Amino acid sequence: MKATIPWMENDELFASELTKGHSWQLYVAMRLLKEGIVVQASRLQFRNARDDIEGFTRTDVDLIIGREHPIPAEVKSRSLEFTSPGDFPYSTFIVGTVGSWADTEIQPEIVIYVSQPTQAILALNVARTRDTWTMAPTEDKKRNITTQCYFCEKGHLRTFDQLVEWLRTREGDGG
Repeated sequence: MKATIPWMENDELFASELTKGHSWQLYVAMRLLKEGIVVQASRLQFRNARDDIEGFTRTDVDLIIGREHPIPAEVKSRSLEFTSPGDFPYSTFIVGTVGSWADTEIQPEIVIYVSQPTQAILALNVARTRDTWTMAPTEDKKRNITTQCYFCEKGHLRTFDQLVEWLRTREGDGG
């Protein structure tokens, strides 16, 4: 049996996942920009040493969306096939790990999901749903870890068009 390198020590997997995730952040940013939404994407940065990870994750924000009322957003890409909340393949979805939400200084106000196969974008408004989240342990087969995660019902997901409409209203630009 092949020995597995622990996730935080597997620099090759870490770099691969970080790079892939960043490309999906840029995809979402470009889609928002095409809709006239001001957005700033974080720079792709690699840690110099494993001990540096805390400094990166504590203040890291994937996107800052908006000019008048900027909000932090987290982007999650998944290999799941979906085009809308209705065809999301599970009744619940992972919002994030309990540890990452506890450790970050800048909480995302929006969590954005991208389907890698379809490139569809769905969004979750954190403030409107936080009190509905549940917790459960989740196995991550790629990283070979089990971690406690927050889950939310898929009925709280919104389409990309609904996200854009909400952002425009928030910015005082109805369209």
